[in-house]
Amino acid sequence: MGKYDSIFNSDRLTEMLSPEETVAAIAIVAIEAVKPDYDDAELTKLENILWESDLCADYAKDEISELVDRILDIAEQEDLGTLFNTAYQYLPDDLTLDAFEAAATMLVDGGEVSDEGVEFLTELQIALEIPDEQAQEIIDAVLEDVAEIDDLEISEFEYYDAPTGNFSVPVPVELEKGGKVDSQPGTVTFSDDFGTLLRIDYWQAIDVDAEAEKIENLGKENYLKAILEEYFSQSIVNGIPNAKVIYEQYLADLNFGAFFAVVDLPEGSTMTVSHNSQPPIRLNAYRGIVVFDVDDYMYVVSCQRNFLHDEEPGEIEDETEELKDQLYEFVESIEFLDEFDDDY
Repeated sequence: MGKYDSIFNSDRLTEMLSPEETVAAIAIVAIEAVKPDYDDAELTKLENILWESDLCADYAKDEISELVDRILDIAEQEDLGTLFNTAYQYLPDDLTLDAFEAAATMLVDGGEVSDEGVEFLTELQIALEIPDEQAQEIIDAVLEDVAEIDDLEISEFEYYDAPTGNFSVPVPVELEKGGKVDSQPGTVTFSDDFGTLLRIDYWQAIDVDAEAEKIENLGKENYLKAILEEYFSQSIVNGIPNAKVIYEQYLADLNFGAFFAVVDLPEGSTMTVSHNSQPPIRLNAYRGIVVFDVDDYMYVVSCQRNFLHDEEPGEIEDETEELKDQLYEFVESIEFLDEFDDDY
């Protein structure tokens, strides 16, 4: 008797699934069965698998997200066994290997498949009637592909160097995910097709002594808060009138003092979606912003949290911590260059 018999021997739904949905469903069953505490990164991984496959060649990114959301809704309403057997019922024969490959890819973690993952794939292989040798070839190919991608990312690690010479930062987006770098005077934005947004605005003080006097008179916290309020009114409200600051905090431990805020952006995300052939609309989003100074430069660094479709924000404390963690990680990756004049 197999550990996952309850999944592979269950009832089916009466509703049909499309070929694309059957592959996504089997991949979701795999991750939920083996790693039930998975995070959003796993769903992004699945969307990438579908996006890069010939099966979804005609799909837009937001349509793939909708497809995955539909399968997740079914998984919530029904048990995994019902989802799997419904997928199996409608899975075309020529997509059996694709479904197994997608499941195997979802279970690769740290360049390997865990013992629980191997056990699941063994039972999945039997359920899909895939010969042992063919199943092992697929798993080996998946592991090899992941290793090649990891090697590529390490060997071709790219940096963005500010044209003014004051900082350098590893590019935090991937070309395979539609990663883009948009650099303009005083601003660099890193984005991709999945809604990632990391942005650095920076400018050099015109009068260093005058700025130092402001800091002394106002205090570091009030000084940085005033900079953030000016940035918010000029750079955000002008484009998104309904934007509002919903959280503020002084971070004494970041770059010798920084001011952090979370901004609510109704239909203000950089990511757009369209439904039923309607014109595309921007998603709702939260923007995390942190302001600090290094040497003669002021920096405003921001990131984005999108809310897909009808998704509601979580508790503000949880949303805030996620944005703050993302900004800390990004800021810590920036190398600030204090003696750059000789190099430029």
